[in-house]
Order: sequence, then structure tokens, then C-alpha cells
Amino acid sequence: MVNGGLYYYLKEHDHDIIRSLLKENYLIVLTRRKSHLTTYIIFVLNYLYTRKKPYYTHAFMNVEGDITNNMDYKIIEATASGVHYSTFMQVFDCDSVVLLKPKGVPLTEWTAVLDNVKAQLGLPYDNIFDITTKTSVTCAEMVYQGLLSLPDYQKRFPKLLSLLEAEKHNLAPQNFYECGDFDIVYECRR
Repeated sequence: MVNGGLYYYLKEHDHDIIRSLLKENYLIVLTRRKSHLTTYIIFVLNYLYTRKKPYYTHAFMNVEGDITNNMDYKIIEATASGVHYSTFMQVFDCDSVVLLKPKGVPLTEWTAVLDNVKAQLGLPYDNIFDITTKTSVTCAEMVYQGLLSLPDYQKRFPKLLSLLEAEKHNLAPQNFYECGDFDIVYECRR
């Protein structure tokens, strides 16, 4: 236990719930850190561009299903240092979290999504937030590119695609939460 079981505002109990859910599922994860500079930057940029106030400002995915201890959790995220693996506590040391599961995507098809996301390892971060480029990605673009590997993704994520069109192809982590194409498996806001 670190810091009396308090990490930002999530508690050890919250982490235990998240660990058990990640052990059983491959999920899209959105987080928020209230005191992170990038949270404010993403909030301001998103608000200026869309006139919406996003709550969640980071997206990533778990890609390992064989969990026997805390070191087995494999998380892929895109940060300023590019697309890379992170540990459980590197990504879940936050204030709020939501775990999302795409509606109607069986595990056999989810494997293609994970393979696509893993193929992005090493790409640099997309500092200009250009969803059309394939040579660099933001955290939300990394997840989105993974979803594009699903057959008929246009039919599977019509609300997300509609939201992207309405917001002039501005993709933020909050879009996954708001669109309605994903089931909320767990949410904790502190």
C-alpha cells in the first residue's frame, strides 16, 4: 500500500475492482487527473474547438489477458513520449476512470483490435491532433485506429462516426464516453 491507499483520489479498493475487471476483459479505458497540466491543455483545446467541456482526457487499452500478478497487466497508451507500454499504477494513478466495452464485439474480433493497437507501438505522439495522419497518434487516435480494424466498423460505431463528423473530426477521449456505442463496465469519479 502506498500513501495510505490514496493515489490521486482513486483508492486501493477502486484499484482492486479495476484489476479484477481487466483480468476478465479487454477494455478501453478513459481517465482524468485533476492536477495534470495535460488535462487542462486538452480541456481548453477541446472547449475552444467544440464548445464542449470534456471530463475524460486520456484513453488507453489493456492488451494482456493472462494475469497472475500485478506486473502482468499490459497497458498500451500514447503520451508525449509516443505509443508505449505502461504499468498498472502508471495509468491508474488518477482521479477518475471509466472502463468501456464496445457493444457486440466478440473476443475473436477484439483480437484484431488489439493486434492493430500493438502494431502502433513506437509511433510518436501526434502533437497537432491530426486524425488523418498514420505516422503519429494521440491516445484517442490510437484507440480509434484499433477499432478501424473491425469488419463493418461503420455499422458498429455509427454514433462515434457521427460525432466525429459533427465535431469536424476532432477526436478526444470524451467522444468514446459520450457516443453511446460502448457499454460502461465500471466508472469511478472522485
